[in-house]
Amino acid sequence: MAKLDEGHEESARGWRQRAVSKSLTAARSRAEQRIQGILDAAFALIDERGTTQFTIQEVVDRSKQSLRGFYQYFDGKDELLFALLEESIRESFDDLCSAVDAESKPLERLRAFTIRLHEWCEPLGTRRKRGAHNRVPLSEFSLQLALKDPDRLVAAMT
Repeated sequence: MAKLDEGHEESARGWRQRAVSKSLTAARSRAEQRIQGILDAAFALIDERGTTQFTIQEVVDRSKQSLRGFYQYFDGKDELLFALLEESIRESFDDLCSAVDAESKPLERLRAFTIRLHEWCEPLGTRRKRGAHNRVPLSEFSLQLALKDPDRLVAAMT
């Protein structure tokens, strides 16, 4: 009888885990969509204004999210800017890696890296070849962050 009870418990745990997993997967997907909407809205404001001078309410309005929803994912504006900085770093890193990975010979890989890095670091006032968003305001934020919270900046760069 004990074996039968164990089998029944195992079966119940199996379907329960599957049911919970489905629920969590759907919730995770909705959360990721909401977060991406907030990030997209903030990036759009930065791209339009060329600065990080915007309010959380403007981001919330543009993303069609609630203020409560914003604070469910971010502690405040600095946390949002930190997330945008990380996204920008990830975008440039992925792009640099893809350029290098497309080459097989070491010297060609170095050349590809150097050219792509130069494209990412073009001077102000020129049309940028790389990056989906204006990175200058986020670079300025990272300088402020370096003074205010250097450990956090190191974490983002890592």
